Amino acid sequence: IWRKLSASCPISLEPSIHVEVVDKIVQFVLEHGYSVEGLTYSPVKGPEGNIEYLVFLSKAEQPHCVPLDIPALVSESHTVLNGGESH
Repeated sequence: IWRKLSASCPISLEPSIHVEVVDKIVQFVLEHGYSVEGLTYSPVKGPEGNIEYLVFLSKAEQPHCVPLDIPALVSESHTVLNGGESH
């Protein structure tokens, strides 16, 4: 799914872009028959310094999404993984 959504997008380190991309992924999976059971971020950065987000999905006839605060999660991930700086 991520590859389909980001095929032409370079890696971004900007929190506002992370919020937008994570939100688009959540909407995409809901529209394609998956429920969002949880969302977090990886405790380590990717090889190019990128922050990676992990979504817990389940296949569902009636997709649902647990309450998410994507901006707060992105802000926390940047603070924790950037040594206290939120960019």
